[in-house]
Amino acid sequence: MEDGHADPGGLGRGPAIGANDLPAGPDFGPVARLAATLCDTPSALITVHDGQAPRVVATAGLDAIAVAAGALVLQCEPLSGEATQVVEDLRADRRYAGAPCVLAPPHLRFYACVPLRSPSGLTLGTLAVLDCVPRQLRVDQIQALETAGHLLAVEIELRRRWQAQLCERADTMRRTNSLLAMAGRLAHVGGWELDLASGHAQWSDQVAAIHGVPAGETLEVSAALALYVDESRERLKAAFDRCAATGASYDEEVELCALDGQRRYVRSIGHAVKDATGAVVGVQGVLQDITERRLAEQQQQQQQQQQQQQRLSSRLAETLESITDAFCCVDPDWRLVVVNREFERLLELSRDECLGGVVWDLFPDSLGSTFEMEARKAVKDHRATDFETYYEPLKRWFEVRLFPSPEGLAIYFRDVSERHARLEQLRLLDIGIGHSNDVLMITDARLEPPGPRIVYVNQAVERLCDYHRSEVLGRSPRMLQGPKTRRSELERISAALHAKHSVRAELINYGKTGREYWVELEISPICDRDGRCTNFVAVERDITLRKQEDERRRELEDQLRQAKKMESVGTLAGGIAHEFNNILAAILGNLQLAQEDLPDRAAALEHLAHIRQSSQRARSLVQHLLAFGGRQSSERRQQDIRAVMDETLVLLRHTLPDTINLQVSVSAAPLFAALDGNQLQQALLSLCTNARQALPDEQGVITIGLEDVTLEQADVSRLGLLAPGCHAHLWVSDTGNGIDESTRARIFDPFFTTRPPGQGTGLGLAVVHRIVMAHDGAVAVESTPGQGSTFHLYIPALRDAGDEDAPTRPGALDALHGAGQHVLYVDDDEMMLLTVEALLQRLGYHVTCYADPHVAVAALTSQARRCDLLLTDQNMPGLTGIELARQVLQLHPELPVIIITGFLTDELRHEALQAGVRDIIPKQNCVEELGGAVARTLAASTSAPQLPSH
Repeated sequence: MEDGHADPGGLGRGPAIGANDLPAGPDFGPVARLAATLCDTPSALITVHDGQAPRVVATAGLDAIAVAAGALVLQCEPLSGEATQVVEDLRADRRYAGAPCVLAPPHLRFYACVPLRSPSGLTLGTLAVLDCVPRQLRVDQIQALETAGHLLAVEIELRRRWQAQLCERADTMRRTNSLLAMAGRLAHVGGWELDLASGHAQWSDQVAAIHGVPAGETLEVSAALALYVDESRERLKAAFDRCAATGASYDEEVELCALDGQRRYVRSIGHAVKDATGAVVGVQGVLQDITERRLAEQQQQQQQQQQQQQRLSSRLAETLESITDAFCCVDPDWRLVVVNREFERLLELSRDECLGGVVWDLFPDSLGSTFEMEARKAVKDHRATDFETYYEPLKRWFEVRLFPSPEGLAIYFRDVSERHARLEQLRLLDIGIGHSNDVLMITDARLEPPGPRIVYVNQAVERLCDYHRSEVLGRSPRMLQGPKTRRSELERISAALHAKHSVRAELINYGKTGREYWVELEISPICDRDGRCTNFVAVERDITLRKQEDERRRELEDQLRQAKKMESVGTLAGGIAHEFNNILAAILGNLQLAQEDLPDRAAALEHLAHIRQSSQRARSLVQHLLAFGGRQSSERRQQDIRAVMDETLVLLRHTLPDTINLQVSVSAAPLFAALDGNQLQQALLSLCTNARQALPDEQGVITIGLEDVTLEQADVSRLGLLAPGCHAHLWVSDTGNGIDESTRARIFDPFFTTRPPGQGTGLGLAVVHRIVMAHDGAVAVESTPGQGSTFHLYIPALRDAGDEDAPTRPGALDALHGAGQHVLYVDDDEMMLLTVEALLQRLGYHVTCYADPHVAVAALTSQARRCDLLLTDQNMPGLTGIELARQVLQLHPELPVIIITGFLTDELRHEALQAGVRDIIPKQNCVEELGGAVARTLAASTSAPQLPSH
């Protein structure tokens, strides 16, 4: 062609792409057929450029070979251009009209071509469609052809690049394998592989060299394993089998004996080879000769051991020199080979003096000692031992420890003389504390429940608490507490212990048998150097006797206070009784006169009876006062207490309402005592009256009882009696409301009452107490609120009846009226003068009255007034009745004298008898007894003086 555009040599301008650059891949035929279909042409072809000329890689339609051969001449122009080339009629285009494929078969007439270029502009080839007839392509067909060409160019470029990478990797692999082979030779490392199905194994030359096998040769697996030593063979085979069975990799260091006779240490690493299903089909691995490393490690280890031994030897020598124990070593011949500084100091020998010497020669005093015996035994038995021994030359105790060995005997010993001295002190201290009467107890510092535990206690606990020492160790001191242990004191002790303060207290504790005892307790904390409380020490002292003495002293003090109280009230009662009795005697005397003057049915008699009743009650009150104050005359004689009880029961049955059930419990045997029956009856009646008032709505049971009891010393101390022995026990109990503790503390106080005003004087129980105390007895009360009360009376009883003869009151005279006898009456109370004068005159006596005793004495002295009887009051200013009697009897010894007194005591009765007084009349009973006393005294004026009982 004339313009040279069809010159095939133009193809040489494209970039070089080798024919083998494209890797084998899918056939491009479908792409060619797709292009023909898109452009509606009978044929299409795809070419690639290998750097020299296009190469057809795929055709479609017509004669592929002819089309391909003829079309190659048409490729130069598309390869040199950028755009798609479409030649509708090749014959009409001067560039291609002379081409062989146009002029000769296949006689191509139509040609459209899309250049294939990479994104970087590199020419890769063409995609062309052809036809043997002229034709045209639509725009959409051209666009579809260009799209197909673009996709085809991308695919070709990807394949080309992949092939280039494969070539590069292959080259890298070749270089790597060369380096690995070199490294394997240097590192003594080789690879191996075993196919499990065929049993075929292969290994590298280096693996063969490790096993002592020439390069290129292999061994059977069993033959290779046989080269390994027994322990290594078993371990390696077990690891290999486990890898083949489960796929578990292994890494073992083993020892083998190669065929060349060399013993080598190798590191064997194995990994499982698996197929696509994950099944293990083989094992491959690496084998490395680590003999040089292991030998170097062993050598290094030996060097380190030697260095460590040297360091240990040096450190041991330094330690042995610095320890506080003395140390030495003897060889099998008992020669000293090593000693330290402490050895030299304790035994006072230098090492130059003792090294190399025989122990028994250096220390001859040890022959036959505990040391020699124990040392020879330790060497013989090859057993370490320890003991303590006393070395006489140094006067010291040593703690010795022996450690035998084939090289001899290592001996450690220390001076424990101070410890022995301390132990001896502790032993003596323990003996001293053990013999102490006080309990010494040490506990730990645990305060949470169940409380501190006892870690030490001396033997005194056995005497005080009835427990053996072993029974209390490990238990809490709270085991000694009981119902009467005061909670408030325990709370105070607990607060002090929590604050780490010392505390002192007095408590009731309980022994093993339940016995109560008082202790004085002092507890102190024991702290360590850091101030932490570690223990508590307690000292317990038995103060039971002291407490009992204190209680006895308080009881005596209470009794003393009560006695003083009674003495004060008695003094008061004695002071007012005289005045009261004067008034009451005048009232009762005039009542008697008035009643006698009135006719029997006079209306005023009823009123006078009421006045008499009130006066008698007042007189009884005065008697209570006198009895309480101990100022009442008492005449005690031996009598059967049952008789007094019988009289009392008669009175009670007439006075108690039917709603009260009176029960009696009296012993059948007679029970005698020296007592005033009237006073005892008064006491029993007062107790029963008190019991009646304690019954709600006067309904319930009152029990009165009598029995004989023998009281011991403890009972006497508790009750406050004078002496132990036989006593009469009387009691009165009720089922009433009971008495609380605060009321019981004051129940015998005078004028104390719990009843509303006007319903009690507060003297009833005080009089009971006074009467019983006057009989050398005691009173006790038992009561619980809501459960009634019981009053116990204890009176000394007699073993037998003794002499029951006692003065008896003479019977009343047949005639109480006088016959004009002259009675001289002296009283400083004008009302009494008038009353007594009227009474005596009515009885038929001639009466002369004097208000001044001195005037009466003067009258009797002058002989102007001769009389048959002197009747005088006791308490008068200037002269008492007894003093008046003494003066008158000095003048007229035969003159009978009667004294009237409102304050009759045993002392007064005795003094009157000594003065010669014939009779004494209580002023409160003057109305009832005056006539009889005067008539009786006048009738017996010639008999010896005597004082009947009133």
